[in-house]
Amino acid sequence: MRLTARATLLMAAVASLAGPAEGGTCPHAFVAEGQQPPAFAGITPTEPACRAYYWAWGANPSDQGTHLPALTADGSGTAIFPPLLWANSSNCSGVIGATGLLVEAQTAADGGKLAVVALAGAEARVDVVQAASTQSVAQALPRPTLLGISTGSDGFGAFVDARLAWSAPSSTTWALSDVGAVHAGYGVWVVTGSPVNTGDRTTFTRVGGTAGVQAYVINDVDTDDGLLPASQTACIVRVRPVQMYYLALSLILDGSDDPGEPQSDPSAVETNSVSACSARAETVGIIFADGFESGDTSHWSTTHP
Repeated sequence: MRLTARATLLMAAVASLAGPAEGGTCPHAFVAEGQQPPAFAGITPTEPACRAYYWAWGANPSDQGTHLPALTADGSGTAIFPPLLWANSSNCSGVIGATGLLVEAQTAADGGKLAVVALAGAEARVDVVQAASTQSVAQALPRPTLLGISTGSDGFGAFVDARLAWSAPSSTTWALSDVGAVHAGYGVWVVTGSPVNTGDRTTFTRVGGTAGVQAYVINDVDTDDGLLPASQTACIVRVRPVQMYYLALSLILDGSDDPGEPQSDPSAVETNSVSACSARAETVGIIFADGFESGDTSHWSTTHP
């Protein structure tokens, strides 16, 4: 997929606008490619809920946006073309050190999938840094496995602890990147009633770290917000009867895999989709038929048998 002469000239013209700003003008970022292989594999702009999201890597992402038209697909992948050019208008005091481009989509039953390209420099030409056949290959978000449950009670009443574990995402997801660490952490999400395996995050509720709410992480290794660093690939989510709970994960990119907080770096960006759901965290099995633990006393007798 070599670009036509006209397209190449277009790239050169647009590129001349990019680069560090001078004289108080806001700096620009420019990302493009001109020949095979395309930057992304395993994902196309026509897939359900496909979304291309860009931001200034390593900086507060106040200048960020979606730009699906900057992607063109062919039989071998999805290229960043036409070029992606944008101004860092919210932070005109310095150049853009690198640009992140996240492409994600939803699937029928495997949750969301994503691929990332993060390239250093205000002007990032994919072909310059791309080794032969290297692409960022779209992968499904890690799906949590329900290892088991335990029950008990605390100051808020009866609970069920769902023990989850998962595998870290494959580095092939961001193989065409040169900014160092890409993956910073995880978000945990819950849906009740029935599983949602399309990756649609709008149907889920974030699992935080505040005790006593419907669902919360009880072993967050950093702070009590339910956001987990990339190094933590297991957690315990405490839920309350009498719902059926299904858990899923999002990924946090950029930022820092800091045991203090994966989103302490304001550049952190979270995926707009979530993984496929875990198995059901069965909670109704611990409720007595007479309503003892749920607090329902309508079936109790006021006399001894």
